[in-house]
Amino acid sequence: MNLADGYREFAARHLGRPLHGGDGHAASELTAAEQRLALRLPPALHAYYATCGAVEALNRSHNRLLPPQELQCEDGHLVFMDENQGVCCWGLRLDSLAEDDPQVWQGISVAGGETLEWHGEDLPCSQWLRLMGWWQLVNGGFAHAAYAQTTPSVMRQASTQWPLLGRHPDGVMAFHGNAAQVLALTTGGDCALWAAGRTRADLAAIDAALGIAWDYNALDED
Repeated sequence: MNLADGYREFAARHLGRPLHGGDGHAASELTAAEQRLALRLPPALHAYYATCGAVEALNRSHNRLLPPQELQCEDGHLVFMDENQGVCCWGLRLDSLAEDDPQVWQGISVAGGETLEWHGEDLPCSQWLRLMGWWQLVNGGFAHAAYAQTTPSVMRQASTQWPLLGRHPDGVMAFHGNAAQVLALTTGGDCALWAAGRTRADLAAIDAALGIAWDYNALDED
């Protein structure tokens, strides 16, 4: 499966519908961005923008994938996403853009510093975009969501009841779920659990399966 088909399958699965032209950015937008910056987007990023880069639920419900006209070069990196509170951003090293699927780097603002402090995410762009997509879904991408600071036993239950979708190499966060339900679990001692469903019924099923007291639960607002 090529990059575009992989992204298309990933996005359509969680959206519950086939993708259409408006879900991606036009080739003319991407070409204009490349000409403005005098560079070529690597295939992994270019294909994502072209297939599903305009889907709000996956790209702008929490953190913000920059539209092509806002892509920028900073500190030797092509910055393509901003964190929702402006604490950090994500980009690709300019010297890696010739690669098909380069590693993503996180740039962190340091107090008093004029440049960002960059740390590798240890994931190629295509995999990192999927992880970020799941994070977006549990933070507003899916309309029905819940959050709890819970217990190790609940975390074990969630991780065994729903299949693993993916995890970050640093071990801090793992994602479980299916097409219409996504759960994000911290793997440290704080036992933080985010859950979201495409529909109210999807979240209600998570709630019924876990049977816990949520700190926040969209079901309570209906």
